[in-house]
Amino acid sequence: MAWNRKVEHILAAVAGGGHTTVVWHMRDNKPILAFHDSKQRGHRVRSVAWHPAESTQLLTVSDDDHHPVLLLWDLRNTYAPTRTLHGHKKGVWAASWNAHEPALVASCGKDGATLLWDVRTGAHKLVEELPNAWNFDVQWAPRQPCVLASASLQNLVRVHALHDPNPRPLAPARTPSQSALGSSSGGGDANNPFEQIMAQQQAQAHAAAQQAQAAQGSAQAKQPAQALPAPRWLKRPAAVCL
Repeated sequence: MAWNRKVEHILAAVAGGGHTTVVWHMRDNKPILAFHDSKQRGHRVRSVAWHPAESTQLLTVSDDDHHPVLLLWDLRNTYAPTRTLHGHKKGVWAASWNAHEPALVASCGKDGATLLWDVRTGAHKLVEELPNAWNFDVQWAPRQPCVLASASLQNLVRVHALHDPNPRPLAPARTPSQSALGSSSGGGDANNPFEQIMAQQQAQAHAAAQQAQAAQGSAQAKQPAQALPAPRWLKRPAAVCL
């Protein structure tokens, strides 16, 4: 579910086992709109995301491996989506709008890929692709428009900057019980089994990140990258010519 960014009492949620998207008017406590993609029956909606500037535009993502798409809807006419974005090889789990550039969307899914989209044209660019891993969430930084983070089921969070091709993996967070055990045993005791397990997990995550980076480099070498338009924050705010 997701709250509308412009109208505070409007909420979008997924119902009917993921087959129907319902828009709620929370002041009246009743649904005001329900819709689904009539051309693709059976696919499930995993999550929804509102346009940061247009209160009537909504993005839904499908986690169906046979129909891994992002659908852009205009709530003034929900007979069919205004645009369908194809690019993921397996089901999509999450999508996030860039608050500083409304045409820019990031998505991730079960194929381990994180993609950038220009929703105006449908062009996309691969940010990362982790082998044998599911990316379940992606979010843009609220104050830095060129920074986003993705999270995978390998207990790995990767921070990406659009001007930096090398992602920065973050180590899995330690639980309070693990921290207490670590402090009681002197911090880095080699005989502590919890320390050994954490070190092994971090080594596996680092090896997976290196493999993903190498696979991504080879894939980009084989396929020409799609050119995305320059984002709004890189354009001139004004210009004068005599």
